[in-house]
Parts: sequence; structure tokens; C-alpha cells
Amino acid sequence: MIPMATAASACSTKVDQSADSKPAAWPVEPRRVTIAIEGWNAANLQRRDVFRRALDSLREQTFPVLGCEILVIVDANAQGDFRWIEDILPGARILRLDAFTYYRCKNQAMRQADGDYLVLADSDVEYDPRWLEHLLGAFAPGVDIVAGRTRYEPGLFSETMMVCDGGMFRGESGLTHGFFAHNVAMRASTYRHVRFDETLGKSGGGAVEQLRDLLHQRGIRTWFCSEACARHHYPGFLKTRLRLGAYRYRTLRMFPEMRGAWLARVPLAGPVLVTGGALARAWVRAVRQRRFLPGGAARLPVFLVTVACVETVDLLGACAYAWAPDIVQSRVDWFDVPMDTRAPSS
Repeated sequence: MIPMATAASACSTKVDQSADSKPAAWPVEPRRVTIAIEGWNAANLQRRDVFRRALDSLREQTFPVLGCEILVIVDANAQGDFRWIEDILPGARILRLDAFTYYRCKNQAMRQADGDYLVLADSDVEYDPRWLEHLLGAFAPGVDIVAGRTRYEPGLFSETMMVCDGGMFRGESGLTHGFFAHNVAMRASTYRHVRFDETLGKSGGGAVEQLRDLLHQRGIRTWFCSEACARHHYPGFLKTRLRLGAYRYRTLRMFPEMRGAWLARVPLAGPVLVTGGALARAWVRAVRQRRFLPGGAARLPVFLVTVACVETVDLLGACAYAWAPDIVQSRVDWFDVPMDTRAPSS
């Protein structure tokens, strides 16, 4: 186990990629690995700087990425030439997908992958040079899923948002309940038998939580590898938090079997209770992990205040979804939160 400070420094350290630095044996043979990168977060391919940085970071891995099967999934209706992707990652298969959404990309990767291990990456995340080496090296007997450690790029409330978002804020390796679909690897015995729910909007808020719970029920736990570092592109604060607040409330409304879902069903007060619960959990995380906070435990009071500020914005998004659905419906592309039109399960 390594402390967060050590993992953070690893995220910003350049690695000597000369032949002398190459390990005697890789943790997994490259030919047994499939790496899948979605293009959903970089849909505007005319301005592809973020996407290019993500692909460059994959190409520069110490692990021999070009010996792996590489899938890049893009919108079938997108305009433009995709050959620039193959210039960065020669041999990559470009898969065009209709009805393009985030988790449809992930499911397509699961259907198309041939590897014994599937690594899911995103087009708006930069990966540390030793990210893949550490991620694959964390597989041990009995470990079916390994999740890496993601931080936001520096920006307004970026450190606080990691506390609020839970899975991005952890100091040491070990078993965990959650994972994110932009920094995770799965054995074939897992990824070939599970799918994300595709009916939950363009970016699919709630689908990953549903799959986490399903795997947990099957006795499959995730190993968190704090050395597998990545940096998530920092999106616009206000739009992102409003949307996430709505996602959180909507997810609990649509999945009553989830922990705490009853809070979302309390008339009128549902959004307040759901966001209040999220605030309490974020405060507990901050207190438990206070020694890993930037600036150490002395900054804990500041984090508690800024967490409350972020969750207040989340509350506005939840209230908009619960109390003004017509407005959300008319601005669905902005909120990207669909109404409860999910087909009943068979």
C-alpha cells in the first residue's frame, strides 16, 4: 500500500522509457490485452487537442501498448478523417458506432474485445507513463477487476470535487466497492458476462453504479491500485455539478434497490435528502482521509466548507430535475438527464 502523496508524485513523474528501464517480464503479455478508448468525450473531432493528449499518453506508456489489441470507438455520424488516430496508435481498429452514447461505447468494447484482459480508457483522460503497467500488475489470483486512481486537472474546486465524487479520492491500494469506466481493467471472465445499462442518457449517469452493485452481489470486488494514475480533463464547473446533482437524484429514483434510494422517494424533500446524504458521506471521506488532503489535515476545515459549496450546486441540479421537469426536458441536451422512460426489466 502506498500513501496518496506518493501516488500523486508518481502521477507527475516522467519515466525513463529506454530499453534499460524495461522490466524483465511484463505482468501480462501484451497480446493478451485489449485497450478500448471511447471517442464520446471528444465528439468534436475538429478540436481534438484533449483527445490527442489522451492518445499520446497511451502511446507513451512503458507497457508496450502497440503490442496490444487497440479499439477506438467513434460516432458513426461524425464528420472528419480518423486517420490521425492511427498515426498516433498504429494498428488501432477504428469502430464506428450508431446511436453514439458513452456506455454504448463501453458495451461495444466488451463485445468486440478479444483479449484476456480489457482495459477501458477515455478520450478526455491523460494517463501516467506507468499507468498500464501498474494496472495490469495489480491482477492477482482472485482479482477480477482493477481500478486506477484518477484526479481532476487543476481548476476551481478540483480537489474538493474529488472528495465529493468519492471513488477519485482514496489514499492507498486495497479492495473497494467502486470503479470508474475510464480507468479500469477487467478479466475476460467478467467483461464478457456484464454490460452497462444503455438507456440512461447520453453520458449514462447511474449505469456504473448499477453495475458496481451487480458485481458486488455476485461477490466480485474491485482492487484499487493507487499507483495507476490518471488525470481527468477538468470540465466546466457549473454545468457539470448541476448535471451530476440531477444524475444522483435520478439514479436513485430509477433504481429503488440501490442503497439510500428511499431518500429520493420522499415527496418534495427528496432532492434535499439525497444531496444531504451525499454531503454527509463526502464529509466522512474528508475526515477519514484528512492526512492525504492537499496541505494535510490542517486544511480539513477549508475542505468541509468547499465540499458544502459544491454540494449546494449539486442540490440545485437535483431540485431542477425533481421540481421543474419541463425545464429539464426542454434543456435535455444541456442537462443530459432523460426523464424516467427506462423500459421495465424483463
